[in-house]
Amino acid sequence: MPFLQSISLGYNDFTGSMIALELQGNMLTGTVPDEYWRAQALQLLSLQENMLSGSISTEIGTLTDLRGMHFGYNMFNGFIPSEIGRLGSLSFTRFNENDLTGPFPTEIGGLGLLSEAWFQDNAMTGLIPTQIGNLKRLVDLRLNNNRIGGTIPEEIYGLGLLENMLLDRMALKGTLSTRIGQLVNLVVFRVSRNELTGTVPTELGNLMSLRVAWLHLNQFVGSIPINICNNVGFGFLEFLNADCLPEDNPTNPCLCCAACCNRETGVCLNRQ
Repeated sequence: MPFLQSISLGYNDFTGSMIALELQGNMLTGTVPDEYWRAQALQLLSLQENMLSGSISTEIGTLTDLRGMHFGYNMFNGFIPSEIGRLGSLSFTRFNENDLTGPFPTEIGGLGLLSEAWFQDNAMTGLIPTQIGNLKRLVDLRLNNNRIGGTIPEEIYGLGLLENMLLDRMALKGTLSTRIGQLVNLVVFRVSRNELTGTVPTELGNLMSLRVAWLHLNQFVGSIPINICNNVGFGFLEFLNADCLPEDNPTNPCLCCAACCNRETGVCLNRQ
């Protein structure tokens, strides 16, 4: 229905309240109608994969029954309003691949049921808030490819259910905490293309579920710990990338990396 402009469903016997609105995968343009933000019974609002624009209304805070919010792959801009912190039932939220700016809202720390937080591929700034440590049910965190800087807060290492932590292509500084060994369920860990310093902690080798570890194009010093390499042969680790070029004088020597990068040129070469 490429030329559809309106649908009339009047004069029926519909009853009840709408709890799910799924409009994903169309070619919708313009802004989100104000009425959507006032549909207080909504539990799922799915608008991803359209061409919607404009800002996220502060009225989003009225959707207190919302469980899932999927706004990815659009052209939304502006800040994520602090009113998102009122959505205490929210479990899944996807704002990925938009044009969002401004800081990561600290109010998200109040969403105790949140298990999935996708904010990657925007232009967000500021810091990763310490309040993120309150999200004890968080499984999937994706902040990569934003302009968020500062250090990785210690509180993030208390998220014991976390499986995916994607923090690559940002502006992070500081070191990796030895507390990373507490994230025993971690499967994907990506911190490449930042400004992280110090050594790679040996505790990373304690993560027996880890399959992907992107450490390359940072400012780490020293070799990749041998106990991390042990997981390549005896654990699940398949994709370990580090700055192990040039071969005659590697920045971070690594005996088991799937790909080695040259920090000076930014070039990465697969070993497999």
